[in-house]
Amino acid sequence: MPTPQPILRAILAAPDDDGPRLALADWCEQNGESSRARMIRMQLELSARARLDNPGGRAYELATDTAALARSDGDRWLRFDELAPYLVGYRYIRGCVELARLDAGTFVAHAPELFALAPIRHLDITALGGFAAELFTSPWLRGIRSLSLRSTGLDDDGLAAIAASPHLAELEWLSLAENAVDMPGLEALAGSRGLAQLAYVDFFGNPVDPAEQYTDDQGVILERRLPAQGQALEARHGPLRWLHPEVSLIIDLPPPRF
Repeated sequence: MPTPQPILRAILAAPDDDGPRLALADWCEQNGESSRARMIRMQLELSARARLDNPGGRAYELATDTAALARSDGDRWLRFDELAPYLVGYRYIRGCVELARLDAGTFVAHAPELFALAPIRHLDITALGGFAAELFTSPWLRGIRSLSLRSTGLDDDGLAAIAASPHLAELEWLSLAENAVDMPGLEALAGSRGLAQLAYVDFFGNPVDPAEQYTDDQGVILERRLPAQGQALEARHGPLRWLHPEVSLIIDLPPPRF
């Protein structure tokens, strides 16, 4: 029993608004999906609390309870949302699937169907499989706020394609971990004018990692130092926010995606 089209269209048209998602919760409650209704309302409350300076212990309870509901019922909701044929992983955020995990070929072939079914903001690409060029030029990347390409074999040419993409203006968080990115790719990334919102990049496991390194005392960051590669990039391109994650504790790395 899929979500009624008027409610789904309202969510897709205004993904930041709580109203359409609360309407979905009411509809689920009235149609025998009380656990989904509870999850939507709790996740919306959790999101609101996350914006507070002091979210309180209630935030921990909400996170724990919604995670338990997603573990027990998430696969059933995915079938309910008609997304199961496309995804190998997912995450419900504010009551809807906003994180999609799939390979590049599936994304390229089925992006219109995916984005007609869910307000997807975050992508985990599991494999590129020869579809890198089509993926990074896809207009369906518009609105994507975080992107993981971990262990996909991404190289300098692939990173240059990301840097040149005209569709990633909202991207804030990017994982390039465990790939084959070297200085030519970093030069392309540093020179990009299409990634104005990019605030964090994970370079772990690549031939180079130009991001800040830290000295800490019991997890509190005391000293920051930029490796030579990062210094060279900033000397040529000016300040690069994604080389300096805004964290004060080691435990805050990587910064949250959502």
